Amino acid sequence: IEVMKNLIENDEDIERYTYYLARTYYYLYDNENALKYFFKRLEMKGYIDDLVDSILKIAEIYKENEWKNAFYYYWKSFTTDNSRIEGLYEISKYYNKSEQYLEQYTFDNLMFKVKDRKIISSINKKLYTTKRYVNLIKSTYKLGYFDECYQACQTYILKGNNIKDNKTVYDIYDKINAVKIGNECFPIKYDDDELEDVTIAILVKDYLNQ
Repeated sequence: IEVMKNLIENDEDIERYTYYLARTYYYLYDNENALKYFFKRLEMKGYIDDLVDSILKIAEIYKENEWKNAFYYYWKSFTTDNSRIEGLYEISKYYNKSEQYLEQYTFDNLMFKVKDRKIISSINKKLYTTKRYVNLIKSTYKLGYFDECYQACQTYILKGNNIKDNKTVYDIYDKINAVKIGNECFPIKYDDDELEDVTIAILVKDYLNQ
């Protein structure tokens, strides 16, 4: 810690060492100092993945006791880099746990539309190849959007996943195939280039203003 502080004081790669110092405090469970240096890192430019990871770590610290702050920073991580879906995934998990399936679906659908990206070490690869599709399968099934649920199942398989490896997904897929209901789906409409939808914007604004 002292070595990194000295390097920062001597103006040596301040962005990276501020980030590393914040992470060190984070893994030592010193949340006060972790937040202090993560917030300092947010004031700087530099490597985008360090910046996004700092935002996500702030959200993780807030998650246990200050969910609204966590929500804000999870969402900020996506708006900072809309190829990173970790924040959306955590928001989706929150809504699933509280059985708010329409809100969950809104974020699941957005994750589903994000293009695959080059996986780097700081990103959980399974979020892109497996988990985001599992979440969408669950929320669309709960809401009765069976056509879209079937599409998500097909994409899950096309991504190289064995549907039998996930019991919940397998059970849903089996039911969808058995019933073959062609319910009209109501997918979120959004601009492919922007990856941001007015429905999402209103939902986020309303939640943070509560």
